[in-house]
Amino acid sequence: MRSRQKRLGDRGSSLIMVVIGAAYLGILGALILSITFTNIDLKTANNKSKKNFYMDEAVVNEVTAVLEEYSAKSMAAAYTWLVKNYQAESADWEKCCKDYKKKYMIALSQMLNNNPANTTELSDSYQVSKLKDGVNSISTDSADADHVTVGAFVGGSPNMAGIIEHAKDVEGNYTYDYLILKDVSITYTQANGFETEIMTDIVMDFPSAGGVDTTFAKFALISDELIDCTSAVHVTGGVYAGETPPSIAGAGDKVNPDIGGILVQSGTGNLEIDGNNNLVATRGNITANNAGQLSIVNAKVWAKNIRTFGVGDPARFTPKISIDAITKVQDDLLMKAPYSTVDLKKSYYGFSYKGKSSIGGKTMSDRSSAITINARDVSLDLTGLDNLVLFGRAFVSSSDTVDGNAEAGEQAQKEQSGTMMDIMTGQSIGVKYDQGAYLIANESYLKIPSNPIDQASIQAYAASLYHADASYDASAPHLSLKMKQDIVDFSKGDAAHIRRWLDDDMPIRPIYYRQGPGTSGMKMVNFYWNFKNEACANAYFEWFYGKYGGDLKDSFKQFYRLEGGKYNMKYKTAPFVRLQVAGDFLYQNPSTGAFEIQKGEIHDMDTESSQLTQKYKSVQLNLREDGNTSGNIADKPYVNMHFNMKEVKKGSKVIDHTGIQSALYHNAANVYISSKEEFHVTSGMAGLVIASGNVVVDAVRFEGLIVADGKIELSTNSNIIADEKMVLDLLGYCQNNGNKLGKYIYGYDNASKGAAGDDSADYGKAIAFENWKKNA
Repeated sequence: MRSRQKRLGDRGSSLIMVVIGAAYLGILGALILSITFTNIDLKTANNKSKKNFYMDEAVVNEVTAVLEEYSAKSMAAAYTWLVKNYQAESADWEKCCKDYKKKYMIALSQMLNNNPANTTELSDSYQVSKLKDGVNSISTDSADADHVTVGAFVGGSPNMAGIIEHAKDVEGNYTYDYLILKDVSITYTQANGFETEIMTDIVMDFPSAGGVDTTFAKFALISDELIDCTSAVHVTGGVYAGETPPSIAGAGDKVNPDIGGILVQSGTGNLEIDGNNNLVATRGNITANNAGQLSIVNAKVWAKNIRTFGVGDPARFTPKISIDAITKVQDDLLMKAPYSTVDLKKSYYGFSYKGKSSIGGKTMSDRSSAITINARDVSLDLTGLDNLVLFGRAFVSSSDTVDGNAEAGEQAQKEQSGTMMDIMTGQSIGVKYDQGAYLIANESYLKIPSNPIDQASIQAYAASLYHADASYDASAPHLSLKMKQDIVDFSKGDAAHIRRWLDDDMPIRPIYYRQGPGTSGMKMVNFYWNFKNEACANAYFEWFYGKYGGDLKDSFKQFYRLEGGKYNMKYKTAPFVRLQVAGDFLYQNPSTGAFEIQKGEIHDMDTESSQLTQKYKSVQLNLREDGNTSGNIADKPYVNMHFNMKEVKKGSKVIDHTGIQSALYHNAANVYISSKEEFHVTSGMAGLVIASGNVVVDAVRFEGLIVADGKIELSTNSNIIADEKMVLDLLGYCQNNGNKLGKYIYGYDNASKGAAGDDSADYGKAIAFENWKKNA
């Protein structure tokens, strides 16, 4: 009954070479990769099924077997169509992959619907008879004493036809990644009348080819934590860094640069990365600290934040970050080091667009991408950008309002208000002092003694109004004060004009904080305007600039460095390929020197933001933008997901005398498996390093790939070069000579031919059971 065919089988890769020619192998490679990434999800779902469900049930196994057979036949049909319809010289790889998956899912769904002649449309239903065809170990005739009944529950009752759900993206378009047979029922009835009933959904993913996705071979450095550069280092090839685990001291600290990601620091830290058209990415932050310098070219850059930190150097204008690449940042570009320099070219996307969180409607600054300047004498050069896209805007957050003590400020905020409410501004690029534009001014319309105000005074003010009120809460005065009437008289002055832009229910928001170090600082509160939406925030900023523009210009001059008579916020007036910013920003016209406002445009960016967020997650999980990010995949660090560090920790090993050499310097290439807490890469080494601890690069040069579960420290002036062919040759050598790397690299098939594995597909791994209920 079971048909465990090879996915390409006898009519597979050889047919490609004969019928289409060698050029088509590139398309085959793309197909194999597009299939392989789903294997992560499939294995996870399959393992979960084995742990929680009763896979030894004979009928379930037989149904799985017949579904594998249908899957294999559908793959053959899809492949036959592919060969007939794609010529090597005209093939679009991305379209080829999508059409391949589409044809497979059409063939599979129609086979399950008992209508294989329909080769153009997906079926939304399945016939129970197609599942029953696989049951051989027990009768399906209800007249027999012992029998099994296979059905589909539709509308709460058994049926002989069930519903198929197909994978769709956020816009409702079919993705052809999987289908789900909904509400499958299998009831086993014994002669004594005892029944066992199983209710489940069956998920059938696009099957995974054998072997391992070798995308990592294009990389020079892969760390699950931090790449820390304190010397002059040049890297050619892909670079990836994770972030410090939450259990490590300092992880998540907003003011500590050493929390994972890519970090360049000290007076000698100068990291130059040529991505060679690969990813330079991190699950964490890209940071230049103190006098560190970082440059990235020829790459696709992904990061949570890009930041300058520490004590700047007024002589060299460092720390410095220069990126000439397609850069996509989940949160912010943040300049917190005085004298720091950031130079951006090609494209910059800040893609977070969630001005409101899903938790109690609190506005949160870390869900809205912007560029914020929190240090003086900095330089921000945007003139080399073809695309500038900022989905979000700057916020006034509680941590920003504290003098050098973010932690104390946040804690005071929580203690006093019970909430974390950041203040939306009308700017996508702004300097720290701009937040004063949103602080309620000490004008005639202000009813409280002053703003900001110490909490003792605001408590006294609240008590004078509400001391006779039984609901008055002296410990949290903002709960007693009415924001619509007790703070501001909206019939007076500018307040009467501003009211049109404010939230109807809560036109004013307080931020509580401590002024001064630690818990000894004075408890303070600021009251800010609270806007009803993004357009109103922008409109307010434009009004404020028209009336109080001098204040904003003064802040601009204090934060940007003066050079050649102009301030170093360099922004071109020539057309962009794409210019889209949610909020406004102030700049100085490079020709006239006059200050001008670039107005923001309000768009619903949820769809594009979600798509980019999904790609960023794929980068973190797969080192590719097009990898699988299904909810079934555990959100594990990349190295731990793809490399078996438990096995690496069992002992160190060197596979040498391979006869393979590096491409540039012709060094002997070896495989180094290290279980040490710290492994040192020394001069003369080349090849593949897989380490369960930290790696220190002491070599003047290294060709190959370094994979570390811990940190990678670049403490010696060196040249590090990725060598994809050499790494793949090493994998192939190990396979052919009995060195089983499969125990170190998940998905690695020691019995297959070549580093990418053979062409076989285990269709059973593409079938998983969800929403399992037994005798429910």
